[in-house]
Amino acid sequence: MKKALKLIVFYFATLFVLLLCGTLFYSLYLSVLNYVDGKEIVLFSKQIMSKSFFYMSIISIFLICPFLAYSRIRHKGGFLQLLTYLLLCAVTWIFLFPAALKYGSKINAFSPVLTETKTLSGGLFRKAENRIFYFTDDFDSAVEKKLPGIFIDTEDDGGLKVKQLQKGDDELLVNAAKPYNDVIIKKAFYEDGGISFISFRPLILKASSALQKGKTFWFGFLSLALLICSIYGISNFFKWRLLNAWAVCFSVIMAIGINTFYSLPKLLEFRTKLEGFKLFVPLQNYFDDVPVVCLNLLFSLIFIVTGIIKFFVSYKRDE
Repeated sequence: MKKALKLIVFYFATLFVLLLCGTLFYSLYLSVLNYVDGKEIVLFSKQIMSKSFFYMSIISIFLICPFLAYSRIRHKGGFLQLLTYLLLCAVTWIFLFPAALKYGSKINAFSPVLTETKTLSGGLFRKAENRIFYFTDDFDSAVEKKLPGIFIDTEDDGGLKVKQLQKGDDELLVNAAKPYNDVIIKKAFYEDGGISFISFRPLILKASSALQKGKTFWFGFLSLALLICSIYGISNFFKWRLLNAWAVCFSVIMAIGINTFYSLPKLLEFRTKLEGFKLFVPLQNYFDDVPVVCLNLLFSLIFIVTGIIKFFVSYKRDE
């Protein structure tokens, strides 16, 4: 009973720390992401904090159950601890996750963009591809009809062409700056592509889509939740705690990684061929990403059976 209560306390304490630290750090990230050089930076605004809170709520839900499994490595418990763990997982994924998903979607929390209109400060040179842009005055895409400035087109032979900016020329700057708002800020962090914040956005988009499509699609997505929760079954598989810790961490990374990367546009051709198998075709009317759902269920079963066998082996050994 004592260990079960400790697990509940650990659950809420870890969730609080993940939310607090995550919201603060992600707020800073959003502030830098949407900052324009020459403008005043806005930190911890209401919009940024609300976006950060709901985005980190989703990430915290993905991570909280693995943290519970990790805590079991040092604090082994019996059947009551397992029952408490299952109850916490059910509350997390059946109630908290859909609620965070719905409210976050209402305020567009899962997009890092604060506003669709683009503003750029004047008096600064900005380079995109082989062009150098110079705005003589501040530019707001929602207001300005004529771009106040020039661009210098550099040619391969060393020649230069100076032209008046036309409507639409700013799109080159906008695209070059993505995911940031200003290409100057982007180049301040890296040279040729950049550091990217670890993103759960593909999974969030997949979850939102599944929730809107209906129950079977939602259950299909929850196969990932089942896989993440079933990692508890291997948290005490080895005699060495370090190996158990590595097993939990590796399993979580692989589970989230496979479910994320499978949806990437680069794998479209691979997905088309894989989902064309006769076994998967009829299931596509009920589930998205059928091969991944099957893989999630298969490894969930493996982890659960492994945990059950390990429990009975340890029980007989202790007798």
